[in-house]
Amino acid sequence: MGKKGQAPAEEGIVVELEGMAHGGMAMGRAGGRVLFVPYGAPGDRVRVTITEDHDSWARAHILEILRPSPHRVEPPCPYYPRCSGCQLQHIAYEKQVAEKRRIVQDQLERLAHLRGVRVEPAVRMEDPWEYRNSAQLFPTPEGGLGIRTSFHPGIVPIEDCKLFHPLLREIYDVLDIEAEKLRRLTLRAGTRTGDQLIIFETEEGWVPHLSTDLPIACALDEGKEVRALIGSPWITEEIAGRRFRISALSPFPPNSDMAEHMLDIAYDYLSPEPEDILLDAGCGVGLFSLSYVEDVAGVVAVEDNPWAVNDFVVNAGEAAAGVIYGTLAEGLDEVEGPVDLALLSPPHEGIDRAVAEKLGRLAPRRLVYYAADVAALAHDARFLQEAGFTLVEVQPLDMTPQTYLIAVLALWERRRTSAPARR
Repeated sequence: MGKKGQAPAEEGIVVELEGMAHGGMAMGRAGGRVLFVPYGAPGDRVRVTITEDHDSWARAHILEILRPSPHRVEPPCPYYPRCSGCQLQHIAYEKQVAEKRRIVQDQLERLAHLRGVRVEPAVRMEDPWEYRNSAQLFPTPEGGLGIRTSFHPGIVPIEDCKLFHPLLREIYDVLDIEAEKLRRLTLRAGTRTGDQLIIFETEEGWVPHLSTDLPIACALDEGKEVRALIGSPWITEEIAGRRFRISALSPFPPNSDMAEHMLDIAYDYLSPEPEDILLDAGCGVGLFSLSYVEDVAGVVAVEDNPWAVNDFVVNAGEAAAGVIYGTLAEGLDEVEGPVDLALLSPPHEGIDRAVAEKLGRLAPRRLVYYAADVAALAHDARFLQEAGFTLVEVQPLDMTPQTYLIAVLALWERRRTSAPARR
């Protein structure tokens, strides 16, 4: 056995792969250890070599597929798996969706120590391709553009991406830029409105020379400021009949079709009543709460992205909605509670106990939690339980098919014996 953290000399282990782990690797067992195998599929019988060894688990590389899984398919992308922006193209879509539900259950039981929580089948896409409304690209040493990968270091040059919405592909096809001082390029599109935007991030304030016959807006990300180069530094998108302004650096779900499903589910979870006050913690541009603002007495929101705060104000218009600029911890301190309903969209790293306690003191009867990946929910569950909430149901959403990420909506209900008096 090799030293911990180093690859041992053994090669040629034969293993049956049983399922998928969070992170996109298949799992099997050998020698008392769990093996994590990139680009394996549940049902594969493979010969592997260990690449990273630990006491109870190891990472392994496939040397040979001895018996392919019935769920294994031919990936349509010529860059797969060299570009690991996708991790699951080699697995049939139905199996991807089924495994994502199982992974949510596993994360809740193993990491959050919650058993018996109802996990619904994942909401899937009819067509799991050409859905992305945004993408980040990076300059390659050869002078082109590519995708920064997850399993392997470096940038993989690409000429196309099977996940790009046609509006993104249209932008990418007309790009012809000198990449010498380019750090990053972000493409955004309103897939329902036709809006298109290119955001440049460059060295030393370098401004690219721009020329296009298409009505594409361009902006320069200067860190603390965004400079409009052509048109306006934002796009608009229409979700569930409502238009949202989305600035160059504002967060927004990468899949507009799935975002619409998400709004329907969250509304059913909240079950708002006309006299309710709705809190939106981590509101972004207002996608959730402004979609429901006509169904409640008022909305109070918290957001720490300054561009998104401005978008929220524009998107709210004359509606009964206000936004507090600050982190969740700062903003929740300013909310005059209690509130009746709450939405929580935590940062990537999740929340801490203090934020959960502040939510508990505001005492919403229902809290709907949204995260772009289930790992955040597994992290935050203990704090929310300690703050007096009970997890009722989790709805996985396949927001990004072909990738390991699993978006989740979770319904929490407040444990209390009597309703607090309003201030």
